[in-house]
Amino acid sequence: MRVFAEQSRIREYEDFAIVAYLESASGVQFTTSNVSSYDVYVYEVGGGATPTTPVYTNTGLNPVSGFFDTRQVDGYATMLGDGGGYNFIYVVEDSDFHMSGGKTYRVEVLIHTNGFGKTVLACDATVLAVYS
Repeated sequence: MRVFAEQSRIREYEDFAIVAYLESASGVQFTTSNVSSYDVYVYEVGGGATPTTPVYTNTGLNPVSGFFDTRQVDGYATMLGDGGGYNFIYVVEDSDFHMSGGKTYRVEVLIHTNGFGKTVLACDATVLAVYS
């Protein structure tokens, strides 16, 4: 499994994309047919406390909304650093959930597969405040 980053910095009001190439331990690429659903949770982190309640959720998502049966090679693929492409993307759009400047958020994607168990992607986003 490759995720473009475990930590990212974005500007306030920007959308946040989590991109990955996912495969099983035996090398089988995750596709829309071997993922039953996925859930997205966003937590505000920082201050030393472990977050227990998400500040944003989007659950029971259909695999076709984020998984691809073939590797995608476009502008997002360059985030992975090797040009090999990705087969999963989820974008937290600012219009769905505003990540406030000066805060750090953890985006967790819980993937329910058919035959591979559960897989979790996680990425922290530090949000830079925009003053204008």
